[in-house]
Amino acid sequence: MKIKHFFLNYFCEMLIVWASLLFFFTCPFHIKFLQPEAKKILLYLSIAYAVIAVPLLLYKSVKGYQSKGFIAMQVILRFLKYAWTGLKARKIINEFAPFQITQEEKTNILFLLVKFIFIPIMIKYSVANFFTIEKRYALLFTSSKPLAQMLSENYFLLAVSFLLLADTILYTIGYIFESSYLKNKIKSVDSTLFGWIVALACYPPLNKITGMLFPLQNEYKISFGDDTITIIVRVVILLLLLVFTLSSFSLGFKCSNLTNRGIVKHGTYSIVRHPAYTAKILIWWILLIPTLYHRPEGLVIIIFWTILYGLRAITEEQHLSSDPDYIDYCKNVKYRFIPGIF
Repeated sequence: MKIKHFFLNYFCEMLIVWASLLFFFTCPFHIKFLQPEAKKILLYLSIAYAVIAVPLLLYKSVKGYQSKGFIAMQVILRFLKYAWTGLKARKIINEFAPFQITQEEKTNILFLLVKFIFIPIMIKYSVANFFTIEKRYALLFTSSKPLAQMLSENYFLLAVSFLLLADTILYTIGYIFESSYLKNKIKSVDSTLFGWIVALACYPPLNKITGMLFPLQNEYKISFGDDTITIIVRVVILLLLLVFTLSSFSLGFKCSNLTNRGIVKHGTYSIVRHPAYTAKILIWWILLIPTLYHRPEGLVIIIFWTILYGLRAITEEQHLSSDPDYIDYCKNVKYRFIPGIF
């Protein structure tokens, strides 16, 4: 019986993993969005999981463990049963009335959806940041610019790419791995439609729409006219980007959107409740300055993105407020974005 339970766990896990991979390889959006290297990483990760899952699920199945894939398949099959019964009876609404889903099932399914959406995105970003570093590193030895200019521009852009790579790698690991040993087990997932909309509006493919309506200036290769001012501003941007990346390090393996994997109270989160958002928004406002004269509509655009990230902060807090640890955390860390102000 325990062996049968293992096979059910393993089959359901593999069905979800390989069906997801097939989707990523055939979906028109992902075909264009993912680099060949990102697709290879997804394939290698799937193969690795297919191998590692055998002893892991065998050990856990003996203890009666139900994998997320198994739980999801149970819900799907139960849903289909109710649908089929309703269709036969031609009383779909009446037949669906008794259909229920437990909180555990809901949390597991929502987290599978989070992983499905964000794992390919973070792998794509990580690969892009890696190749950007490789390209900018090569430019250090081929640039014909004066040494001072090369140091202030190329090294700045190289540092930006390193910090962004560190951030995306941490989030990639956070989405892929969940374990009590890593202290990042899922406690809950935001179940509100509005919470999902404001989060997904910042990521592909939905940010194609928000980005088209409100095209954000996020190009780090900018100049403020005067070399001294430009260097000072770049230092400020790097410090803010360091805060952004350190916020991810503070989260550690808990990195992921729309989830509660335990409340983090140390690092940058001991100062304000949303340090990464503060840093990102301030960087965007700084990058806007040199373009504002020729592009005044940029002010409306940056206000939109500031409000959007403010809404993300609010929906995250609404989700986390069901956790008593977060209530205590908010009592100690009173400010959302700027210490002593707001």
